[in-house]
Amino acid sequence: MYKRQFLIYGLAVLLGSMLLSGCNNGDTTSSVVEDEELTVEANVKQLLKTNECEGCDLSDANLIGADLRLAKLKDADLSGANLNRADLRRADLYAADLSNANLQSANMQNADLKHAIMRDADLRDADLTDATMSAGSKDHFDVDLTGATWTDGSTCGTKSCDGKAY
Repeated sequence: MYKRQFLIYGLAVLLGSMLLSGCNNGDTTSSVVEDEELTVEANVKQLLKTNECEGCDLSDANLIGADLRLAKLKDADLSGANLNRADLRRADLYAADLSNANLQSANMQNADLKHAIMRDADLRDADLTDATMSAGSKDHFDVDLTGATWTDGSTCGTKSCDGKAY
């Protein structure tokens, strides 16, 4: 009698653990990554719909050729984003993180880049005409351009890019 009860109990425990193993095996890494991807995707949709996403996570977002004229992206995380050929004229990128962003051929005329982080950004053929990069004089930069790549292929060795004209 006890053998039968023990066997039934053992089978119930085994079956229960097999059923529950699909619920949570302790590996939450994939769900966290999926949640971050969904958040970035939702933020991209919001940005393209409203032209606003202040403080948003847009890291690694694909915004190739996006029309972001006058976009409000203050404090946004655009690190690693692909903004190749994006129209960012007059965009508010105050304190935005554009590190490692692809800004090739982006139009950033009159954009507010004060306090932006543009470390290792690819700025080849980008148009930064009249972009605001300082709160005061032209001699003082409020943008971190360390490692940024320019059209001529040169990179910035310092935060201010050694005074290189932009």
